[in-house]
This record gives sequence, structure tokens and C-alpha cells, in this order.
Amino acid sequence: MITFFTTCKNFTGLFGVIQNNAIKSWFSLGIPVEVIVFGNAEGLEDLKIELPIVHIPEVKAFEGRVPYINAMFQKANEIAKYDIVCFLNADIIVTPPFVEKMFAVHNKLLKNYLVVGQRINFEIDELLEFGGGWVERLKNYTSKGELHDAEGSDLFLFPKGQYGVGTIPDLLVGRPGWDLWMIFDARQKRYKTIDLSRDYLIFHQNHDYSHKISNEVKRKEEDNRNYFFIPEKARYIFQLYACDYEVIDGKVVKKNAFENIAATVYHHELLFGKSNLRYWWWRFLMLFYKNK
Repeated sequence: MITFFTTCKNFTGLFGVIQNNAIKSWFSLGIPVEVIVFGNAEGLEDLKIELPIVHIPEVKAFEGRVPYINAMFQKANEIAKYDIVCFLNADIIVTPPFVEKMFAVHNKLLKNYLVVGQRINFEIDELLEFGGGWVERLKNYTSKGELHDAEGSDLFLFPKGQYGVGTIPDLLVGRPGWDLWMIFDARQKRYKTIDLSRDYLIFHQNHDYSHKISNEVKRKEEDNRNYFFIPEKARYIFQLYACDYEVIDGKVVKKNAFENIAATVYHHELLFGKSNLRYWWWRFLMLFYKNK
């Protein structure tokens, strides 16, 4: 059982199609799920007639437009019905194998973990039919998709209780950098930070970004805002490569890639300073993996 939560744009044009597809896929995993939707997107009422969505219309937002990540995570943490909680962007489709992977992670760890992952981008402009064989029908579209760079994540899965009040700063949803902060924060708190990409890829439905504010100065301000919460020297270290664990064949295993070592070096410098032997041991390992 999983609680999903998200926020939506207005259900108009292509966004109406892809958000319907995404949310209906979450209800089509073959297990009991809870779906919480934050915000007052136009058109959501029609979907609520079909599906038992938990709707939280009021959510704290930057200038009344862009929801804050902490407001959604804190509320979901408070009201989630299930022990496994997952934020997905409302353009992301997941399929039943996702469930198997998530149960394998949670049942092994139970607490202090964050699962993130890479995505496949694909084109679709019509509503999917969710019934028998829907995953095979989806493949007609995803088979032509492209793997997105491993720079960030649209998936954040964690145990209920992990993100309460005061655990996340005022990050903006849908703007660059908030996903990097989540990985950075998990590594600093010594949570097992787990990349799912080797075992499962989520599916992202392509769209334009016409929903962003048209004023160029304001748009740039919004796009840079989340980076202020990450130390400057760490901003581009904590991408998916910086995860210290990954899922392979349904098992959570330690990951020793160069980028993970670089993140660990930063972590030890922050905690112990350069005079500590641990720092220099990880520096040595970083050079070793870089030259492999």
C-alpha cells in the first residue's frame, strides 16, 4: 500500500490529458493506494467524480502561484494513510513492477531512506484506456521514448514520518534544484539515498512549459530560487549519481561510483574538516574511481 501525493496544473489541453493518464496509472497498480492532490487546479473536480482522490485545495504557495514543497510534504506526512509515501510529478506514469521494487526497499529498511530515479521521456496526446492490458498499450508510446539525463528526479519515495515540520526549506515545486536539495539533504542526514534507475524507470509524458510566468526577470528568479538552499560547491554534485545505494534485481546494494565518492568527500569535509583521516581516505578513493 502506498500514499501518492502531487500538485496539478489546470486540466486544460495537453495538461488535462497527461495528468489524467498519470493519476489513473497510480490507481491501476493492483494494490490499495491513496492519492492526495494539493492545490485548486481547474478541472480536478471532474477527475474526483471518477476516482477517490483526497483533495487539499489550500496549500502555501510562492506569490500564490507555485506551491512550496515543504507545505505538501508536511501535510502528506501528517495525513497519509499508508507507511510508504511517494511524491510524483503529475505527468509521471508508473506501472505495477514499481510496486514490487518499492515494497522490497521498504520492507528491508523501514526507515531513514529516500528513493529517487531516472525517467523515460515520451510523447502522448491522448487519454490512455486503463483496463486489462493497459501496460502493453502504454509500451506503444514508451518504446519510442528517450532516457532523460540522470541530473535529477521526479520521484521521491520515503517512509511516513520522515519529513515533518521544519525538515524542508521553502523550495518551489516544478523549478530547478529542489530535487538536488532532497538528495543533498538525505546524504547529509545519512539516510540511505537509493537510485532506482537500474531496476525501474518511471515514465514522463512530454509537455511544454507555458505554465511558467512570462516575465523573464521573475521567471529567472523562480528558476534560481531553490539553489540558494544548497551550498554553492555542492550544487551540482548531488544529482542521481550521488546516491550511495541502488536497487539491482530487487535488492538494495551499496553503490561505489565516482560521483557517490565525490559526494561522500564533501560530506566528510563538512562534518570533520580536512584534518580528519576519514576525509583523506575518501579523497584517495575518489581519485581511484576517477581513474578506473
